This record gives sequence, structure tokens and C-alpha cells, in this order.
Amino acid sequence: MMVQATAFVVPEKQASFQSKTVELDALQSGEVLVELKATGICQTDLIVQSGKIPVPFPAILGHEGTVQSPLVAFH
Repeated sequence: MMVQATAFVVPEKQASFQSKTVELDALQSGEVLVELKATGICQTDLIVQSGKIPVPFPAILGHEGTVQSPLVAFH
């Protein structure tokens, strides 16, 4: 099952953040789907956006967030 999500994408170096709907690959064995309620852009994300930290573009940035997820037990 493909899952759609909203992501902040930087299409190329020094470009503005763009809110886009992206499709995530189907979950693989051992993976869980977590609903992220909020996220933020930090200083490191802005440095990546500027091109001072080399990453392949387009890039999905933002990594701090609030997660709401049921307890998952791993065996």
C-alpha cells in the first residue's frame, strides 16, 4: 500500500522550500508507519538549503517533530 505524505522539499540548491505531497514506498518487513503531527526546520536544514552541506537535490528537510503513535512491541 502506498502512503501519501506532505513534505517540505527543496528542489535545488538555494531554492525556496515547497510544500508537496509525496508518495512513500510500501512498508518493508520490520518497518512501522508513524503519524507525524508536526515538524520544524532547523538551522542545519537552512545550511543544507544554502548548499554549504552537500546533499543530493531535491531534498526533503525537517526532522524535529511531535509523533503520535501507538506503542509498538518488537519481538
